[in-house]
Amino acid sequence: MRILVVGGGAREHALAWTLTRDGGHQLICAPGNPGIAELARCEPADAGDPQALLQLARREAVDLTVVGPELPLSHGIVDHFVADGRLILGPTRAAAALEWSKVFAKDFMARQGVPTARFRVCETADDALPGLPGTNWAIRWSSRPTASPPAKAWSSPMTGRARRRRFAR
Repeated sequence: MRILVVGGGAREHALAWTLTRDGGHQLICAPGNPGIAELARCEPADAGDPQALLQLARREAVDLTVVGPELPLSHGIVDHFVADGRLILGPTRAAAALEWSKVFAKDFMARQGVPTARFRVCETADDALPGLPGTNWAIRWSSRPTASPPAKAWSSPMTGRARRRRFAR
């Protein structure tokens, strides 16, 4: 069986290692890493580009694709492969939202009564900062890449005072 493992991290290394234990499989990993290269043939590919990965699967006549990281799932790789009639292991984009969208996951847990830490969704840093003083929980946000690293804010669990700091990217 020809198996494509999508990703290049420790999770994908563990998947590739496990698949080699079964024997008889030809493994291709995209993009892979040097450790995975000892177990499988690595192909340079953008894990966030489902169409490029689908072309790779077609070109290599892959029988099964196994997806590790959340990036290709968030870009709908499973939906693309299923639409093409290919066998793939992973959740659809909608189902994977629990993993790749923290806001979706927190809203889902709140709706379903799943115990989770308190949260507040803020669209901008200006929306988040007034909520920090006197809180005992972290607020995290990210912004579009800029020339300088964005300021991040958090609330210290020890004092509850808001702090601002610049983090290098």
